Amino acid sequence: MNFSFITRATVKGLGRVNGATTMRLRIAVLLTVAMLSISSAAILVRLSGASATTCAFWRLALSTVILLALGLARGERPYIGIEPVIAGTALATHFILWMESLFLIPVGLSTAIVITYAMFTAIVDAVLFRERISPIQVLGLILSLSSITLMYALPTLTRESSNPLGITYSFMGALMATIYFSIGRATRRRGTALTGYTTTTYGIAALATLVYALVVGENLFSYPIKTWFFLILLALIPMLGGHTTMNYVLKFVKTSTVTSIALGEPVIASFLAYILLQEVIELRDIVLMLFTITGVGMVVLSERGAITTS
Repeated sequence: MNFSFITRATVKGLGRVNGATTMRLRIAVLLTVAMLSISSAAILVRLSGASATTCAFWRLALSTVILLALGLARGERPYIGIEPVIAGTALATHFILWMESLFLIPVGLSTAIVITYAMFTAIVDAVLFRERISPIQVLGLILSLSSITLMYALPTLTRESSNPLGITYSFMGALMATIYFSIGRATRRRGTALTGYTTTTYGIAALATLVYALVVGENLFSYPIKTWFFLILLALIPMLGGHTTMNYVLKFVKTSTVTSIALGEPVIASFLAYILLQEVIELRDIVLMLFTITGVGMVVLSERGAITTS
């Protein structure tokens, strides 16, 4: 019997297994970095002392300049197409709305609402790939949306002070993030270069934010050195370390798998807000936050994001 063929087949098989394992480990590390990075965003916004629009603009503008420089140094050109226009506009709207909510409601509450984009991207994935939405996912969707509804209703029923505008801003920011990540996944899966796509998308987002700032008469420049320090950190950590890393991984796994890292954001952000901002969340809001996060988890974790090596 000729064992050489069996040996070669075994080696190839082991190579594929090791390759898949290495890829999974690599993606797990990248997603962990991205989760820690995006969790810092809310705190950096609040510590900056700048407005939501200013934080959104400089986070996008500085990231665009850095990526453009890196791309040109490697001979890469920005990607030209309709996708970055739509995704960039959605990203700008997401940042403006969500960052505005951070000044109206607690950091933990705001992040718990905005991470529902992970739930919505899972639903989008299911629709695009014609997958059946499971009963658990439906239950999770109902649980999260019911919790957010109670965030509106309970303060009114108990005659407590509330800021429904902050809740609305955060929720609308989640819907915009859904558009942004879903388009990013479709574009990256076609083989579009990461730097080229993100440079154009962030650039369009920065331009859209600039137009909005000019319309509302926002001050984008007159800030102390301390503010500029945090604005630079916003570009380096949550934008490049968070969003850009997530856009990279979108080539290999489902959108819902990538966005599932958002489940850890409210917990980390709430802890940082308590330590650095001395922000305490009411027990009622903590319960509603947990219900919201649980619902998102039920939707997202029911997905099975297969990793490809294409």
